[in-house]
Amino acid sequence: MPETQSDQFDATLREWQIVDFTFEFSLVGRIYGDQKGRFPDGRWIITSAVRTKRHRVAAGQIVQTRNTRYLLVGTMH
Repeated sequence: MPETQSDQFDATLREWQIVDFTFEFSLVGRIYGDQKGRFPDGRWIITSAVRTKRHRVAAGQIVQTRNTRYLLVGTMH
């Protein structure tokens, strides 16, 4: 059976921004539609280190962290 778009990510991240650390970066934002059931809609979270190349982190893109794929919605704040 072919994958649908929702099969490609675990949650959406809105009002997101990049948080830089010395050797890596994470994202902070509001999570919605968490397929893993960890967070209620609208909760502010900070992700684990992002594994997606930084130049690919943009609205409409799916980014990968250690265990989760996020669809980034809206523009970076």
